Amino acid sequence: MMSFYIGDRKVKILTGRKSQTVNVYVNNDVEGEYNPKVRINDPAHFVTEEFLRQQHFPSVEAMASFLIGRHGGKNEGAWPPHPQPDAHPIIYDPEWARRAVPEVERAINALLDDFIRFPYLHRVEHSIHCALYRNLMDSELLLQKLDLGAFKTGVVHKEWPETTPRPEKRGRRGNFDLVILAPPKSGERPVGLGDFIRGFIRPAIVVELGLDYDERHLKEDVRKLKNSEVAHGYLVHLARWIVRPQDDDVRKHIIELIKNESGGGPHIAYAYIGRDEIHLRRLREAAISEQKLVANESTL
Repeated sequence: MMSFYIGDRKVKILTGRKSQTVNVYVNNDVEGEYNPKVRINDPAHFVTEEFLRQQHFPSVEAMASFLIGRHGGKNEGAWPPHPQPDAHPIIYDPEWARRAVPEVERAINALLDDFIRFPYLHRVEHSIHCALYRNLMDSELLLQKLDLGAFKTGVVHKEWPETTPRPEKRGRRGNFDLVILAPPKSGERPVGLGDFIRGFIRPAIVVELGLDYDERHLKEDVRKLKNSEVAHGYLVHLARWIVRPQDDDVRKHIIELIKNESGGGPHIAYAYIGRDEIHLRRLREAAISEQKLVANESTL
């Protein structure tokens, strides 16, 4: 079988009776070393050199993503490679992100209102994550699918890898609680399936959520957002006195964070159910409000 080139990489197609492989040379002068090497097991999805040329792939990575996503291929090489520490994350469309911000804030404020009415509806934080995800899915904008070329994905994702590893992680990335992905910025490099699998797409919006945590956890969430230079970051702090009474240090720290919102700090949503009072700060409100708690079946 004759070989051909995509960019500066040599490609060869080998077709058998039951399967076909599309092989990308590691070294263009060395036979037998291929990466990626995509195997297609369904003859109905076999491809030809002419067909691949017509796609005008910008890179072999884009071709491999296409074969895996559209032709049921499976990679037998080590691709997609681990991203290098200085690799360039995909940049999102800022205008789309601005349109998504009000939808995210509506969902977060609805979560706070539900928490005030029914503070023990959820026992653990992960359940609260599910509730926020459901609220986000009420938005038509956030319900849409993103077409990234070789594949489609949703807008809202849970446990998305941090863009930049924190120093103490020694090169490993932790995860954001919930993120909103956006279409790539015009002129940005193509999004490959490897970028998606490795979580190497910079999220447009990030939400960190805590339930019944102390000040240390609060500060760590703020540091996580700052370390990855999140442009639209949200910190949601919920607490109940029966699980963890909120001391003055927590409240003072939240007040300080609210003051820093205008300076590029994360946006703060806060709700605390005390013994006989409620402290509440919805997004975009000026300050924390306090009100007497009227005991009923929802708060007991």
